[in-house]
Amino acid sequence: MRKLNVLIGPNGSGKSNLLEVINLFREAPSPRRSIAGPIMDNGGIDEWMWKGDWNLDDAPPPASVSWVVSKPNGSGVLHEMQFYASNHMLRMANERIESIQSVDQSNSPWWFYRMNVSKKPFVAHFHDSTGPDGFDVIRTIPHDELNSSASILAQIRDPGRYKVFEYLEKLYSGIQMYRDWCFGPQSGIRSPSRGDGRIDVLSRAGENLALMVADMPSAVEARVILELQTLYEDVQGIKARPVAGGNLQLFLTELGEREIPASRLSDGTLRYLALLIILLDAKPPPLIVIEEPELGLHPDVIPQIAKLLKEASERTQLVVTTHSRMLVDALGDDPESVIVCEKHNGESVFERLNAERMAVWLEKYSLGDLWSKGELGGNRW
Repeated sequence: MRKLNVLIGPNGSGKSNLLEVINLFREAPSPRRSIAGPIMDNGGIDEWMWKGDWNLDDAPPPASVSWVVSKPNGSGVLHEMQFYASNHMLRMANERIESIQSVDQSNSPWWFYRMNVSKKPFVAHFHDSTGPDGFDVIRTIPHDELNSSASILAQIRDPGRYKVFEYLEKLYSGIQMYRDWCFGPQSGIRSPSRGDGRIDVLSRAGENLALMVADMPSAVEARVILELQTLYEDVQGIKARPVAGGNLQLFLTELGEREIPASRLSDGTLRYLALLIILLDAKPPPLIVIEEPELGLHPDVIPQIAKLLKEASERTQLVVTTHSRMLVDALGDDPESVIVCEKHNGESVFERLNAERMAVWLEKYSLGDLWSKGELGGNRW
């Protein structure tokens, strides 16, 4: 993936499936949930298995998810998980964590963890080192001593011995996903924030919004106010004030020094403020997923959302879904940030736009126009 990845396509094309896979990795290190939690949240293992053309007399093939994580030193780590349904229960078929760089003349990758499922009894192998420059000791654990419905990242806690596990655990746990936001009258984002909540990142439900505002650097606060004025020009300031119980309540200040609490703000204003807190964060999480950021916002603000996404992608990686032609329009200077999602013969296909092939078209049409005309794909008809 690139730094900015904007998914377009009709409903049912598979955009949400990609987000679910990202969430699978995000939760993999969790001892309580690991991969079983998100799979159960979405209908159970039977609903995750491929429903394509296979012999019904046989078991369906295992599901496989994998990605390569880039480390700060430029190296890459492949993490693959395979799982299947056994009596409607999740079971791990295989898992491997290995470097994508070869370490000797055999071009074999350096592996950190792999399950040996070629013969019984199954065993899991670990390298007790941080890589090819460390000491090479292989640790073996019988497969029946491991939780067969959880990633190895949820079961091994030994940072000194397994530094790659520790790196992946911190990276995955830092992924933030913003989906199914609720901004109604009783939503947590409107309520006072607990004084002991997180201040490093906006929570998925946004209930720590006032804490995030209180901890903003002055330069970020000034930028947030400036951006809010594009949506709501009467805004003059933003503050978080202590209220009963040691909590903090968010207020916007209007012209005439009128203070409006979060409980009285419009859904669109509150949504835009939450997006600003996420996208203007000077120290963002490693990966941010936002589903349809344009919802509930005035069309005039959508191009600014695209600008903020591009700016934030200079500091972090983003995966965004959208049905907004205006947002896609605003990405015309970077068409390769757009990924077209379609379903062909029951399979989801993702294709990134090619800037070179789009150049001639973009001399005459905007990117959003081309999408609407069906030239990009990702349409219902």
